[in-house]
Amino acid sequence: MPSEAVVVEKAFTAALDEDPGVDQKGGEMMTIDACESTAKKYQAWVNNRVAALLLVIERTKVCNDQNLLRHEFFLDEIEHHFVDGNAGGRVGRAFQYLRRYLKDYPQVKASHRRGALKMLGIIYGQLGFDGRKILAAA
Repeated sequence: MPSEAVVVEKAFTAALDEDPGVDQKGGEMMTIDACESTAKKYQAWVNNRVAALLLVIERTKVCNDQNLLRHEFFLDEIEHHFVDGNAGGRVGRAFQYLRRYLKDYPQVKASHRRGALKMLGIIYGQLGFDGRKILAAA
């Protein structure tokens, strides 16, 4: 009986020997265009969520608790799934600051708003975007 490694290797080479545009189950493999489309969707998703968070940070009126929870979930998702774990303490502190900001909202001072904008800029930059745009607004 062949080992699992041999079986996996044979399946991999068999897939390569077949049509390179179709996987073994008959579905289409992801093309470069599909990867670019996925990257654009990711960028749009992050930009939309960050823009919504920016509006909350700059807003002085009370925001719905459900919306604040959405922003907290977004921060959790970004921190645990998209930010490099070796990014350093600065990024971790930025997440902590924003979480505390959302918990204290709307009883925040103008200096806290500026701090939240700076922390959001740090996180945005860590995601591979130009965080200087947000930092300039702070």
